[in-house]
Amino acid sequence: MRRISKNSDIALDVSTLRGTSGKFTATFYTTEPENYLIKRTSAQVVTDEDSGRRTLPLNWTELSTLPEGVLNYTVNAMSDDSDFDDGVYNATYQGSTIYYIVNDSDDHEAAIQEQIDELDIRVTENEQADAQRDTRLAELEAALTAETQARTDEDQNLNARVDELGNTTSTLSSELAGLRTDMGGESEARQNADTALGGRIDTLQSHVDSEFIDLNETDSHLLGRIETLETQSTALGGRIDSEAATRQQTDAQLSEAIQQARTDVTAAFAEVYENLSPVAQRSIQNETRSIQNENRINSVETKNTAQDTAISGLDTRVTALEQAVPPAYDDTEIRQVTSEALTDLRSIIYANERVTSEALTELRALLAGIDARLTAAETDITTLDTTMSQAVTQLAER
Repeated sequence: MRRISKNSDIALDVSTLRGTSGKFTATFYTTEPENYLIKRTSAQVVTDEDSGRRTLPLNWTELSTLPEGVLNYTVNAMSDDSDFDDGVYNATYQGSTIYYIVNDSDDHEAAIQEQIDELDIRVTENEQADAQRDTRLAELEAALTAETQARTDEDQNLNARVDELGNTTSTLSSELAGLRTDMGGESEARQNADTALGGRIDTLQSHVDSEFIDLNETDSHLLGRIETLETQSTALGGRIDSEAATRQQTDAQLSEAIQQARTDVTAAFAEVYENLSPVAQRSIQNETRSIQNENRINSVETKNTAQDTAISGLDTRVTALEQAVPPAYDDTEIRQVTSEALTDLRSIIYANERVTSEALTELRALLAGIDARLTAAETDITTLDTTMSQAVTQLAER
């Protein structure tokens, strides 16, 4: 504490005042803060060019007006802040300088010394309070350091968890890519299987068509032999021609009705077929081919039965004709030719029946194999669809 006369000027060091780093106003007093007699602003700070020391000049004419006592101060620090209505944040600081203002008279030295001692006690108490505050600050700093370390450890754990989640995500992405690859391979295998089945069915259809061509050629040959027999037997030929004409007319009418029915069924089937899924359409195509093949087989069997019936009737008619011909017209050569023709015709029909029966047996076996393969293919397709649905569900859940 420095004693200074009221008749002396003071160059007050600004760094000893709290809140004077920026813009501020300061008032100085000795006893009552509200009855200050000296006021200064940051604009009145004097800065030494050499040392950079910042001071506030307090004139003796102003100090002489203050009561005797310690020179105290109140600083109002001001800083720009848009959060406040006036755009300024104000903070007030109070404190004491190191100066004690005294009169020039020596009569008051005892009183002054007593005040100085009291101030020393207050300074000591302030120093103790500062020490306690420093201890508290150290404790707070230690607690803050511990909390910072704890947060650092927690951040490391979180980073490790994030890395783990990243690895898990990468693994799931790899598994997803693998599932997509497997699904693509299964889809390709399914398409290849469908293509192979289609090719096999086309081959079988070609084989069946070839067999029907051979059967038609055999039918043509048999018709040629029958026409030869009809030519050799004039009496029998007229009746056969008449019946054949009637039969052809009936067959034409029946064929026209069947063709119309097929047209109506085909139109109705096409309308239903367009609303079905590709798998159902494929199944219907395979079922249709099976039905067509079965119908062709039945048609061949029907033709064979009709041929047997026609030959049996022809044989009966020839026998009746032989019995009806008078002895005078008994022509042994005609009878021999007719008998040989019938024998040849029977041989051809029997051979045709054997070949047809063998072809039908083989065709039925092929169709049974195709049905089994189609059933297995449909089962595989159903299993594949189920597997793909489960895989998509698992991916969605992940």
